Amino acid sequence: MTHYLRRISSLPWNRIVWNTYSKPISLSGQQTKNIACLYSSQYLRPVSNNNNNSSYTIVQPSKLVLHTRAFQWQQAEERTATKSQEEGITPYQPVAEKLDKRDKNYPWKWRSFLPEHTYKPNLQIDLTRHHEPLDFRDKIALGIVKFLRVFADAFFRKRYGHRAVVLETVAAVPGMVGGMLQHLQSLRRFKPSGGWIRVLLDEAENERMHLMTFMAIAKPTLLERSLVLLTQGGFFAFYALIYIISPKTAHRIVGYLEEEAIISYTQYLQEIDKGTHANIPAPEIAIDYWQLDRNARLRDVVLAVRADEAHHRDVNHLKANLLYKKKYGEPAPVEALRHGDVNPEEAFRDKST
Repeated sequence: MTHYLRRISSLPWNRIVWNTYSKPISLSGQQTKNIACLYSSQYLRPVSNNNNNSSYTIVQPSKLVLHTRAFQWQQAEERTATKSQEEGITPYQPVAEKLDKRDKNYPWKWRSFLPEHTYKPNLQIDLTRHHEPLDFRDKIALGIVKFLRVFADAFFRKRYGHRAVVLETVAAVPGMVGGMLQHLQSLRRFKPSGGWIRVLLDEAENERMHLMTFMAIAKPTLLERSLVLLTQGGFFAFYALIYIISPKTAHRIVGYLEEEAIISYTQYLQEIDKGTHANIPAPEIAIDYWQLDRNARLRDVVLAVRADEAHHRDVNHLKANLLYKKKYGEPAPVEALRHGDVNPEEAFRDKST
């Protein structure tokens, strides 16, 4: 009995096959209860039953593999959840996928993101980091961004809520364009992207969540909605063309755009602190998305958004630096997906030494 159980538990789950484990295994009463909980009785066929010992043979091995994998996953999730609660990492836990999200009683009220997509903003990120142009293309990228800044300042002035609504509709474009083109490139070359597809699409989704948040704070006017239609369409075509011609320049443009966004949100915070803009309660969607305190205010939201923009700045400058150094196959750092610290200067370091 012990021999067979050891063989079952010690081998990788994907190597469990019918021919190997079709032999009967004898179990005591308590062991029968334990293995039934683990493997489910539907995968064990009784052979004989003598007093306190029972003999079983494993049937439907393919279903057994799926069931045991699910059991391992469940156990790992429970251990992670317990550890997170003890360390006070996050109050949110993933919702079981077996639940129907169309059900009105589904325990998560948002459809645009799930609990596992929430996180705490990295408020310790360096906000002063600036990338000095390395070549003529970098200077062009910086010039384009400074040119666009003049128009944004002239149109919105200090209406930072409306400014955020309109500009976030444009800020979500680069990540989607870059992710799409990286995706197509990966298909053409039959090679993985090194995680950059996920990083760029996550950036686009994050910028869209900024828009959803500010929509609850400032409602765009008819003129601003019209401006969004023209600006988004024009910028999409412009950025896609730049990305096809020079991906490095495209990522550098985004890096400089995010630097300007940090300046704008810092000015927004200053206006809130001075009382020019009311420090209203944070929208519910922002509280759940950034795992904010239930009594969070607008200032907390702006701090979270600014931290996100700083993260996008570093990720895009890093990608541009990697392309500048011709490190085309360099994978994206894990921190890029975890909203952690990303140092663009890592591209210039020789990892072989």
